[in-house]
Amino acid sequence: MISKLKSVLQDSVYNGKTNIEVAAMLNAPLTVQKEYMLTDVRLAASIGTVKTVAVVEAFKAQGDSVSLWIVEKMATTGLDIGNPEAPYFVSPLVNAGVITQDEADRVLNMGKQTTSRAEQLGLGTVMDYHVEEARNG
Repeated sequence: MISKLKSVLQDSVYNGKTNIEVAAMLNAPLTVQKEYMLTDVRLAASIGTVKTVAVVEAFKAQGDSVSLWIVEKMATTGLDIGNPEAPYFVSPLVNAGVITQDEADRVLNMGKQTTSRAEQLGLGTVMDYHVEEARNG
């Protein structure tokens, strides 16, 4: 862990920071996208069957190739709701009154997870004494 942390601390963002500040920066929670394949069944579990049917019908009514592709994906392998473009598919449903903003947020949050920079780097939780050891060791 310490050798990996030494490498991380080469980033200038940590210059002039105390060991406690660096540990806090590395352990700070951050929300990142994750792959989450949204299917009709998963959507129904989140917003209910009636709303799910309305969503599918709204996409079918669009009739364009992208909307029909979304319907196909949701009925089979799923649509990756963690994809950064997912809000562009969901927000028109809110604007059209098919689903509420709260329901849209619930669906989009399925494609997010909370982590920290330390966890992303495989460091686990970083304590100030780890930073001190990496800096001085």
